[in-house]
Amino acid sequence: MNEDQLLSLASLAVLAGMAVAVAVAALTSKKEEEEEKIWTELKCTSCGYATKREWKEGDFVGLVEGSCPKCGSPLKVWNIYKEVKEEENGFRLSPIKSKLSLLTTLLGIKAWKQGTT
Repeated sequence: MNEDQLLSLASLAVLAGMAVAVAVAALTSKKEEEEEKIWTELKCTSCGYATKREWKEGDFVGLVEGSCPKCGSPLKVWNIYKEVKEEENGFRLSPIKSKLSLLTTLLGIKAWKQGTT
């Protein structure tokens, strides 16, 4: 086997290793996304009725999200949290503390205040 063939074989081995690494990273990332969901908790301002749904872009605490199915009063976003799967203990709740969610919350509050004035 000459030097060019060895170089080609080594390059092929490196590319195969990189492909495997990318595939493993993609599968791991998808699994983490499935296990950790972000939830939005909605609560009635009058009767206390509460429900939750998956978070969607634009959600912020204080956002009016329709009306209460029990009494018709405004239904507001009360809490936003992430449900984190733990290996042994099931799930735990974790408040959202990323810079992006903070920015979204601040921008949402600014938009909400502008809409109410």
